[in-house]
Amino acid sequence: EELVVVGDGRPIGVVTPKDALELVLPKKGEIAIHIAHMGDEDDRRDIEDHLTKFVKKIQGQIRDLQNVVVYADKHRTRKYSVRCRLITGKGVINAHAVGFDPISAVKELIRKLDRQVKAEHTQKVKQRKKQRGTPRRG
Repeated sequence: EELVVVGDGRPIGVVTPKDALELVLPKKGEIAIHIAHMGDEDDRRDIEDHLTKFVKKIQGQIRDLQNVVVYADKHRTRKYSVRCRLITGKGVINAHAVGFDPISAVKELIRKLDRQVKAEHTQKVKQRKKQRGTPRRG
């Protein structure tokens, strides 16, 4: 349950499971991007860079975004498939894309996510206006 840290043959500290979780989990206000199944480190960094820019762009539209989980797979057909889940406090937004390289696949994925986020944001704005009783023009 606890790990004793030893230095020079003497105990110098204790690490608990809570300590380990605090190191791994994102800090409040940070959004964690998890990428699974991508072996190539350069491709992983490129995917993470594209998604980080996208997340910064949509933060005004989705205020309670908590995590981004991405699964990238290379298939025998030499195509890449990329699946993504944007996890919010109110639900999950899913998208899937395929490309001949990981970057083209993630760009298509971002286009799909962007359309979904915009659609949800537009729906929320309409609901708020309806709740306020805003008169319609026209």
